[in-house]
Amino acid sequence: GGYAGGELFSAIGLRLLTGRTFSAEDRAGPARVAVVNQAYADGLPGRQAIGQTIRVATWRRQSGKEAEAEAREVTIVGVVESAGERRYTRDGSAVAKVYVPSPLGPEPALTLYVRSRGPADAVAPAVRDAVNRIDPRVPIAEMGSLASFNERSMGPSHWLTRMSALLGLIALLLAAAGLFATASYGVTQRAREFAVRTALGADPRSLLLLVLTQSMRTVSIGFLVGGTLALGVSRLLVSQFHGADGIDRAALVQSAALLPPEELVARA
Repeated sequence: GGYAGGELFSAIGLRLLTGRTFSAEDRAGPARVAVVNQAYADGLPGRQAIGQTIRVATWRRQSGKEAEAEAREVTIVGVVESAGERRYTRDGSAVAKVYVPSPLGPEPALTLYVRSRGPADAVAPAVRDAVNRIDPRVPIAEMGSLASFNERSMGPSHWLTRMSALLGLIALLLAAAGLFATASYGVTQRAREFAVRTALGADPRSLLLLVLTQSMRTVSIGFLVGGTLALGVSRLLVSQFHGADGIDRAALVQSAALLPPEELVARA
């Protein structure tokens, strides 16, 4: 959650479920108390958050020594609802958050939340005037509605997801086309052999079974090698990216199921 000054919870519509929010005394000095959301409270022993002491540290740290200097023990005094975060998780679960009344370290920038009944563009001039009256030296980087900032923050992820899906589809089509071409070439090279076998009395059904058996052997070897590599790459991704679930078994099985028919049709 981070630093929650002023009336942040009421501004963004987070209801207090139990305990209290921050008072003027809490904001006067270093952070000694904290407010957590319900998702964080549910992960505590006994799901009893009020009164428990936790250790927090600023995420803006450059070394272990600096992080140790900025770490601080705080006591949980309130629990607010978990809202507005579920869309950012794959399974729809809420994100655990911790809020403190004062910054744990130097803040290069702060975000001001203003609750309004009108559109963001309509209140923007009033917000600028209010900030200028407090301190005209403070620059305002950008302004907009909370929904617009959320959509913008998720934009790169959506674009990356779509591009990854497109590249995966292209790779699947190339693999299918390559497998079909290889299988077709193999059948063409064995045309004379099939003709001789037929002339010697071989049953066409037995020839087809022979071809299909050889094809499935190739497919099985490819699936075994490719599946092993996919598992290895999946473990690597899980270790490098927070929240990655690992291999998608359904996608792996579906991709593998699409390739054998290409070779079987070509060889048949």
